[in-house]
Amino acid sequence: MLKIDRARWDILQRDDLAFYATLTMQLTDKIGLPKGAAFATACTDGRHIYWGEEFLAKLTPEETRFVLMHEALHCAHLHAWRLPTDALGNQAADHAINLILQSLPGCKMPEGGLADPRFCNMAEEEILTTLRAEQRKPKAADDGSPSSPPGPSAPGDGDPGDGDPGDGDPGGCGGFMQPGEGSEEGSATSEQLQDEWISNVVQADMASRSTGRGAMPSGLQRLIGDALAPRINWKAEMADFVRTQVQSKNDWSRSCRRMATAPVIYPRRVTDQTGRVIFIRDTSGSVNDYQISEFNGMIRDSMRETGCGAYVIDADAQVNAEYEVDDADSIPPKAVGGGGTDFRPVFRRIRELAEGGMEIAGVVYITDLDGDEPTAADVDHELLWVCTTNRVAGTGRTVPIR
Repeated sequence: MLKIDRARWDILQRDDLAFYATLTMQLTDKIGLPKGAAFATACTDGRHIYWGEEFLAKLTPEETRFVLMHEALHCAHLHAWRLPTDALGNQAADHAINLILQSLPGCKMPEGGLADPRFCNMAEEEILTTLRAEQRKPKAADDGSPSSPPGPSAPGDGDPGDGDPGDGDPGGCGGFMQPGEGSEEGSATSEQLQDEWISNVVQADMASRSTGRGAMPSGLQRLIGDALAPRINWKAEMADFVRTQVQSKNDWSRSCRRMATAPVIYPRRVTDQTGRVIFIRDTSGSVNDYQISEFNGMIRDSMRETGCGAYVIDADAQVNAEYEVDDADSIPPKAVGGGGTDFRPVFRRIRELAEGGMEIAGVVYITDLDGDEPTAADVDHELLWVCTTNRVAGTGRTVPIR
């Protein structure tokens, strides 16, 4: 176990591996393989990494780091949900993630690992289709005549075999099991565990972005963006954010005096503390007119539902226009601007407004997040980024427009 702890510690110390370090921290190590495991090397069920004792004993420190990140990437790439948990599924997954890990210095792939350059930039499903097609092709016999299709291979002999789970680990770096298959807890469903790993990847990306250390691989960015797309309704998320921030201004410490003897104590709204929600429109040209129109409609709906006032700011690399809006129908339809993008000036302006006495319930910013972001110290209020791309901000919460 000390060997694994040292490998994880080494990854944590590397600036260029910050993204991967965060992922490896989500898995608990267990020495010994679970009953019925198809791999004699290592495997993960989304909760743990199970290490074969003989396999672990033979690994060098560089190889141990490689296998540790290899297993974490099986989870991050959602392989247990995308691919069959058989020999061919493992091979397709191994080619995809090993090609990523091979480019990282200080990590060495164990001998026999799979990383065919012809699969570079290919999705795992596409790699699996290619491997299956190749498996179906009859091999030429020594006399030149075609031979019969190959039968099942022996465990760990490096042949794809027939894809049966008992084929072992042809890739030699560790594989993946059904989600939660080896877990004794059994507390999370497969879908819940998948959601957790999507969240883990997003958080790892945010952590590496905020520190400027490491980066998420581009293929994983596309995967997580696609995974989030059907799950998030940005309009519902924005409406809920505004509603929550405005309602948090209710005063629960003082009840209406006429209800003092009632069995239910009702809160009294402190109208002078309801606050305004600041809505910022990115006018750098990255947000199109249709998206601004949708955003304006959501501002109107939020004002009518909550009774809050709005403060609309148009900004690109600077603050271009400000509107104090009390009537939901008086929001300017056109945004003013068209330059580059720098988010920091508008947050300085928000701080000035707060220091000038404005009660601010929260901030909503529609943008593509392509620009200089504010730091956590620059953001004084609850913040929701409504993003037109798959980027994730290092501050506040980000929901993508779909």
